[in-house]
Amino acid sequence: MAHPHRLQDWLEEITEIFNRVDSLSDEAKVQKVLHWCTVETKELLADMDSVKALNFEEFKQEMCIIFADSVGDVNGSHRKLHSLVEQFEPIGMIDSQKLKIFNKLFQNEANKLMHDPALIANSNAVELY
Repeated sequence: MAHPHRLQDWLEEITEIFNRVDSLSDEAKVQKVLHWCTVETKELLADMDSVKALNFEEFKQEMCIIFADSVGDVNGSHRKLHSLVEQFEPIGMIDSQKLKIFNKLFQNEANKLMHDPALIANSNAVELY
């Protein structure tokens, strides 16, 4: 999963597969999903709360947030951009994984807002960042 295309379909498919196995724990589900990811994606996801807590349902929700472009959120919003900043504050010097996730989310949302017709100027996005 280097660039998750059709993420929603993929999540539904793996959920269906996991539902066929009766006693599969959340830990096993999260570990198996990470096994199916590229090294780059694993590194990006490693700091997610759902990965640390091994919670599969939260993992699916966080994936939809991180890769919102893949689940149909193409317009973006100022509210969501400000919410991301608030959600990730503060990011310390040792929080490299958290910074990677924030960068990805912020860039995705800011890019959506800067497409024609632009709803935010690049300078405003940089200032908010």
